[in-house]
Order: sequence, then structure tokens, then C-alpha cells
Amino acid sequence: MYLVSYDITNDRCRTKVAKELENYGVRVQYSVFECDITKEKMEELYEKLIKLLQKDSTGNIRIYFLCEDCKKKTRILGVPPKKGTPTGNKSEEGEASEEHDDDYEDAGSQFDRLIII
Repeated sequence: MYLVSYDITNDRCRTKVAKELENYGVRVQYSVFECDITKEKMEELYEKLIKLLQKDSTGNIRIYFLCEDCKKKTRILGVPPKKGTPTGNKSEEGEASEEHDDDYEDAGSQFDRLIII
């Protein structure tokens, strides 16, 4: 799995990057995507992102590879996004993805809860 984050000031470029990332992964934060894709798909995405980023010399995109063992050690503080929200998980048909949400539920006690009073 790859974790892709971006910091792009140009609205048009940022929107295009986000739309491209939506084709490859799941938005987990406003500018962060989890992309559970093959190395070949990442190379394809990488080339597309390079072309998009060339239009904004002040922005940057970071790509982190997470091995299977590291993926299992992921912790979420707070409540994972709800189905159907802008940062929630949606399938290609636009419906909430049961598969990814089940991952959160199955991990249950693995996730720390952040309580703000």
C-alpha cells in the first residue's frame, strides 16, 4: 500500500491531483490518500502526478510505501471517517465501501480513541 499526501497551493492543480488520486485510492484526510495498488499502478499514477505537478512549482507530493507488516501496525486516533462523508470510503459506484470499513471494525481495540472535552 502507498500513502500519498500533497501540499499544493494552486487550486486548479490541487483539484486535478485529488481527482486523479481518487481513481487509485481512498481519501483518508483532506490531502492524504491510501492507495492499495500494485507497483505497476503506482508507476502509472506517479507519471500522471509528475505531469500535473509541473503546472505548480510551489507544490509537492509525498509518496510513502507501507509494507504489509507496517500496514497492520497502523493506528488511527479519533474516529475513522463515516461512510458517505467526503473523507469516507466510497466504491466506484459512489456507495460506501463495506470492505474497508470492516477493516476498521475488525481491528476494534487496535484503534485508540481520542476524546476531546
